[in-house]
Amino acid sequence: MSKSLKDQIVHVQEWQWMTIEQDRLRYTLCCDCNLRHIEEYRIVKDKKGKPVIQWRVSRDDFATDLLRAYEKKVGKL
Repeated sequence: MSKSLKDQIVHVQEWQWMTIEQDRLRYTLCCDCNLRHIEEYRIVKDKKGKPVIQWRVSRDDFATDLLRAYEKKVGKL
């Protein structure tokens, strides 16, 4: 059985450390502006062979629009 949207939300405080599972996307929602972002993390080796963490993010306009419409009808998550 799949979890509801509210069950999948994790509230993180500013500057709080989180463990990120490798090879999984993370969807981030900004509580100030309700923008939804897709984040990806990976660990790779640099030119000297030292492991480094890489991070990239993009805005998910479709999900942002859906969430804003949902919250207009139902209320804030």
